[in-house]
Amino acid sequence: MKLNLKTLGLAAALSLPTGFILGYAQIFGCSNSIKGTRATVVSKVVSVNDGSFDREVLHYSKPVIVDFYASWCGVCTYSKPYFEELSSEYSGRMKFVEYDCESGIVDEAYNVDGYPTYIIFRNGSEVGRQSGFSDKEGLENFIEDALK
Repeated sequence: MKLNLKTLGLAAALSLPTGFILGYAQIFGCSNSIKGTRATVVSKVVSVNDGSFDREVLHYSKPVIVDFYASWCGVCTYSKPYFEELSSEYSGRMKFVEYDCESGIVDEAYNVDGYPTYIIFRNGSEVGRQSGFSDKEGLENFIEDALK
């Protein structure tokens, strides 16, 4: 059976969160849209590793939010569409970065012990931290509070 958003109609009918539906669709490479949602978002998220973290995050001139995630983390997958959507909405005001915790050791330096963990940096210093699932509104509130 070919998976597409049409086959996810049951999920939508059950009122599952849009992030869950879009995350599930992203896992299986679906690109159709569900009425009332945007399945395609132009992501402004930059992937970093141990070698580029300092340059892309700590020495960046504007605030930076880092999504510390693991590829096996289901919650990370469900949160990712919200993070990507906000990366477009905050373009020019804030940089959005993702760091795969399985690929390096930067997460250990910041005591990341749960996924996803979002850390906001300004002028090289941590100004906000949030762990666990967050929908778009929750992430947006976290960002706005940290930027005050």
